[in-house]
Amino acid sequence: SRLDGPHPDLKPEDSATLTPEKLGHMGKKGRIRGVVRKPTRSYSVSFWFRNDVKSDTVNLTAYLFSFANRTRHEGKGDHYGISGNYRGGEPGKLFIFPGSKDVPSVRGTKDVPELTWNHLVLVRDGKRVRVQFNGTEPLEIDEDIEPSIEGVREFTLGARSDKMFSLQGNLTEFAY
Repeated sequence: SRLDGPHPDLKPEDSATLTPEKLGHMGKKGRIRGVVRKPTRSYSVSFWFRNDVKSDTVNLTAYLFSFANRTRHEGKGDHYGISGNYRGGEPGKLFIFPGSKDVPSVRGTKDVPELTWNHLVLVRDGKRVRVQFNGTEPLEIDEDIEPSIEGVREFTLGARSDKMFSLQGNLTEFAY
């Protein structure tokens, strides 16, 4: 989906909009919600995004996609984002947070440039998680990460499932 107008399976929330001019625009606290028909242990997602925030100026730049049920606090699931400067970390790197502080996050190595359109492909197949960034090889992330997605039937674009750390920028060409 181009995210340039209403979509039957996607619902913009809060300040998110789907328009031909701005495509999927998140605003300050927006996100786009979707529902999957049945729980799964495997999925693949592809989309383009543009981040308008300098990663070295914030603790966490943004979450781009969460495969997790809606929750009030960080919850189980797969949460993909862009790092900030939290605890002296390397800003501007893709990462996956598996929804539990007991399981460490996995971070990529390439810089995610701001004010530039970037392409992501995210694949979870059982324990295996693969992330391709801008079509390059080797994969940005290719790791076994214990899944915590049992019973998940929802996903969030442009923020984490608990409404935290919205992307200040745009999304388009989303496929699930």
